[in-house]
Amino acid sequence: MKTIFTIIFAGSLILFSGTSLSGQTLLELLSEDHDSSYIESYQNQLTTRLYSSRKYTNFTLKDRSENASLDYRPNPQLNLGFGISYSAFTLNLGFNFPFINDDDDKYGNTDYMDLQTHILTPKLTIEFYFSITKGYHIANPDERLSDYQSSQGLPQRPDILTINIGAQGYYIFNSKKFSYRAAFNQDERQIKSAGSLLAGPALYSNYIQGDSSFIPLQINPPGFFDGYRLKSSRYTRVAAGGGYAHNFIYKKSFFLTLSMILGVGGGFMKINEEDITLGAKNNFDVSLIYTFRAAAGYNSRKFFAGVTYVNTAQNTPTPIKRAIYIFDAGNLRFNIAYRFQFKAGEEIKKKLM
Repeated sequence: MKTIFTIIFAGSLILFSGTSLSGQTLLELLSEDHDSSYIESYQNQLTTRLYSSRKYTNFTLKDRSENASLDYRPNPQLNLGFGISYSAFTLNLGFNFPFINDDDDKYGNTDYMDLQTHILTPKLTIEFYFSITKGYHIANPDERLSDYQSSQGLPQRPDILTINIGAQGYYIFNSKKFSYRAAFNQDERQIKSAGSLLAGPALYSNYIQGDSSFIPLQINPPGFFDGYRLKSSRYTRVAAGGGYAHNFIYKKSFFLTLSMILGVGGGFMKINEEDITLGAKNNFDVSLIYTFRAAAGYNSRKFFAGVTYVNTAQNTPTPIKRAIYIFDAGNLRFNIAYRFQFKAGEEIKKKLM
């Protein structure tokens, strides 16, 4: 399945990034072609990892006319898990332990389903994700609710559901000297500082729905979102973007990775009012999208310890004049990894070849 997706995105990258892949086969895109004085590969070893992860899917309603925002946040859960990587295969299993996430009284209960696939080849970075989040709270009630008292706690909306689907792929222009896998997959090691330009396409689709309007009756200011009683919305964006990533290395083992990709996307949005007799509003617009990555830690020949952070945000105009959605999803993760020689895996590869 990953191979099929890689073929599709390799073709898309030709269109969006203007990168000529003539003379390059899919095998060349997937093959390692590193400069060994910059990157050491451990994909012929078994990489084992323990990790903790905190994911979130936020959305904000912002009214530029009123200079006001209404912030909805889930109750982010801390997951503990373990994983392995060998060759092109990676598996991670995360678990939610109730004794760690015991703050439902304050933030409400949030149910998650999160599926992600990351394909980090030397020349391509490809990501697919699908998430469902149900249960939010208003994070800034003191600013937006005229009758709010702090003794009431944070207003909770267990009925609000968001569905987030996306795919993005970027070509790594300097793949010989720059490695994404070193920080984010722990099966390579960057031993000299280097960076790379990135470019490629993306596709995003989001759906938000509540049993009643997201915008409370006691909203302050009263003209927020032009008084529209927003109950649901959906939008899809096709985007193209580019950016830059850099690995800063100190004494071959200490690293800092920074990456920023900016994109522009176009698509349709549809919003519905609480009173269904008033009908829906639609518009086509252009939105801004960015993906920020950061990582830092220690990476030796056998041992890895580091923290990684990924955030993707979309600023999307709505059919309401000067009103936008800000939808962002992220993952803060701490990894400890150790690498072993895996003779059984080498024997299997020989037989397959």
